[in-house]
Amino acid sequence: MTTIDKAYFEEYSQRLTEHLLKACTTAELLGGTLLNSVDIDAKWDEMAPEYFGDAVKEFNAYPEFVLAAAGFLGMGVAHMWDKDWATASVQGYEFYHDDRGFDYMDEFIVPCILEADEAAAKRVNDAMKLCSATALSYLRHEAVEPGSISSYKLVLATIAVMFRIGEALELYRLGYKFERVNLS
Repeated sequence: MTTIDKAYFEEYSQRLTEHLLKACTTAELLGGTLLNSVDIDAKWDEMAPEYFGDAVKEFNAYPEFVLAAAGFLGMGVAHMWDKDWATASVQGYEFYHDDRGFDYMDEFIVPCILEADEAAAKRVNDAMKLCSATALSYLRHEAVEPGSISSYKLVLATIAVMFRIGEALELYRLGYKFERVNLS
């Protein structure tokens, strides 16, 4: 990949992240800040190749689900980071879906990992629907040739952004926020 290509995809990811952050903040799902953790981001880097393997097979038929599932995965990893990172840090991608696999990742993460009751599950699912539809629309408006290597790379970049949005949504749901601390 050339430097120009890399810069383009990084800029696209930044623009999409800002767009989703604004949409989530407007919907009162985030507080204007993309919450994250180096630990959680590193876990994504570790799991991304396996996720991409599952996602690429399903993207053409179910693009919104593929994007939403990345967000659910981000939420699941963020939740485990807060709950029991010593255990979760050694868990692989397969930990975040049951025996039914990728297609049912949301149905496993929301009740079993996030431990969301019915009302919380509805809010989480609605948030992910908003984010995945917004991200897909944003992706489709990008001026690249469908089926090209660039469009493939944009899909992967969009999936990575969705993971990080899911991470931020769950950290926010758990009550995390960035605050200035006076240490004196």
